[in-house]
Amino acid sequence: MEKELFELLEYVYNLGVAEGVKQANNKIKEHCKNGKPTLIDGELYFCKDSRQHLIEVMDQIDKEHGI
Repeated sequence: MEKELFELLEYVYNLGVAEGVKQANNKIKEHCKNGKPTLIDGELYFCKDSRQHLIEVMDQIDKEHGI
């Protein structure tokens, strides 16, 4: 009985952790999509998706090489 209870508690705990990670990921992706920073440990972090990054790289190449 005690073992089953422990396993159930561990299972529910793991579900909670997975849900928390999912929510954090969604928040970060939404902020990235909207160009908003994410506050983590008192610091603001800005992110960009791969498309935004590629546009910046291509613009930088164009600027440097006049293409």
